[in-house]
Amino acid sequence: MNVIEKVNEKCKRGSIRKTSQYDIQKLMFDLIEEDINYSLEAGFSDHHEMIAYTAVHSSCSFSVLDDESNFCSAFGLVPIEKKDSAIVWFLSCGQFKRHMTKIHFAKDFLDMCNIALDEMSVQFPFIYCNISKNNIFASRRAKLMKFSKSRSLGKVDEYVRSL
Repeated sequence: MNVIEKVNEKCKRGSIRKTSQYDIQKLMFDLIEEDINYSLEAGFSDHHEMIAYTAVHSSCSFSVLDDESNFCSAFGLVPIEKKDSAIVWFLSCGQFKRHMTKIHFAKDFLDMCNIALDEMSVQFPFIYCNISKNNIFASRRAKLMKFSKSRSLGKVDEYVRSL
């Protein structure tokens, strides 16, 4: 059973699929403000450059859909130089923002991501995540996805999830 089948079997509301070109275009034009701000803090010239970089360099990426099959966000892994390691990225569009305060969506989102990350950890036992210091919601979600803060990198904090 692959990652998508496992997630979709276990989650009652919402689903994931492989990220499509449409999803990437949606992120280009409807990326939430927090992710736009992060792109600048991470050193990209703008969010379009960050999205293009993640789309080209990801070894795998998945899109999160709400219970009405609307695209909400995407996430994936970009391998890094450290052996058995990758950096995860999470990018969301306006549809994600509309659901953020709904507790069932938040739980489903975390469940989907955790199942997928558990599966991806087989290939990459060390998964890193960089989060803007002022994005308390993203840091809380990271902790709920089994990441722990490892160090401060200027305007962002690095988190790690390991087997």
